[in-house]
Amino acid sequence: MNSKYLLLFISILVSQACIGQIINIDGGHQGKYGFMGTDNSIRGTKFYFDNWGLGKITFSDKNISNPMLLQVDLESNTLLVKDKNDDTKGITIKIDEVEKFTIAKIDDKEKGVAYDTFLKKTPADFESSMSNPKYYKQHTKESDYVIEEITKSIFDNSSDNTNNFNTKSYKEYRTKNTFYIKNGNGSYIKSSKLNERAFIKAFPGLKKEIKNYSKTQNLNFDNPIQLDALISFCLSHTKE
Repeated sequence: MNSKYLLLFISILVSQACIGQIINIDGGHQGKYGFMGTDNSIRGTKFYFDNWGLGKITFSDKNISNPMLLQVDLESNTLLVKDKNDDTKGITIKIDEVEKFTIAKIDDKEKGVAYDTFLKKTPADFESSMSNPKYYKQHTKESDYVIEEITKSIFDNSSDNTNNFNTKSYKEYRTKNTFYIKNGNGSYIKSSKLNERAFIKAFPGLKKEIKNYSKTQNLNFDNPIQLDALISFCLSHTKE
């Protein structure tokens, strides 16, 4: 789709969404929150996108919002809806009210719009010491079997003795990515990368089968449909 018409289409949706939709979100008025930072001494951003993305929220009561401009603060694990009068502020959405949300960024006229889905997971979903619910990016298309925890935090380069203080005495946001694959018992197994080894870790009894499947299918671990197929393959062989 031509990027000019795509922008026009999105602007129409956003204008419709902003007519009373944001201020009427149940549980959403938690106070305004500064959006785009003004501290030039810190490199990078704590947000998922550099700007607002178009998306929809599915609430815990299964109601779905109209399209609206969203952003994710990966430092505080917070979902924001753009304030209709101020592009630099967002309204924080109470995580208890959210089941999942989709968010899209315009890449270019060739790629068009790429949609990402984030799911809320609670401590009950993991065998871990996590104490609060968090948002996780879904990598499978039809299931929640492959998810990713994305966090950002500030790193002070001047505290790193391996760096040259004169050239790297600045602070920057660094991203940490942790992947989880649900195994046949329904438990999430953690890995630092999403690859063949991560699936073998989640399904250790299928090492040979996963290797053969990955080779014969020319598996792309960035393809959600192929990941769903791999999960189905692993689950079917687990039951045998």
